[in-house]
Amino acid sequence: MMFKSTLTIIALFSFLLVSCDKSEDPEIDPIASVEGQWNVTTVKTTYQTKGTTAQVSDIDLSKEAVFFKFNSDGTYSTNAKINLTSITKSDKVFDGTYTLSKDKIELEYFLEDFSITAKFNFNLNSLQTNKIAIALDESSLLEAFNASLGQLSATNQIVAKLLIENIVDFEALINLEK
Repeated sequence: MMFKSTLTIIALFSFLLVSCDKSEDPEIDPIASVEGQWNVTTVKTTYQTKGTTAQVSDIDLSKEAVFFKFNSDGTYSTNAKINLTSITKSDKVFDGTYTLSKDKIELEYFLEDFSITAKFNFNLNSLQTNKIAIALDESSLLEAFNASLGQLSATNQIVAKLLIENIVDFEALINLEK
């Protein structure tokens, strides 16, 4: 049971687990703003642990009404339920904070099942007036996970550390449109 809970934690951390094509130079429109409601169109993830084959998913959510709404005060809301390889529409709306910098967006996300909050530092691959692409790589996932580890029980910390140490590849990309 504890192992399953820890897998779920890793899966939830992995949401913000989305992968897009990597680019050396992000496509940032200087007049575009992240503010407003954005619908998730696709989620692409790659996840692999030691001794396993990579799990790759490319999910079309364009008809599912999964959204992120970014407010001017640094808060956001979303109905995205995040797990290891996908995002699905939740009946609940989750609130958090975000910080936008030149080529990054940090999302603070509350993992309801475990009553812990994690901060995910996404690469801002693209920001246009009507499209956003954010990506989370393995190092950013591990950073978020390790920073939030203290919120878990001692036993779950040990199990989670063992699982996280076995990740050999992770990329996640979320594409959004207004």
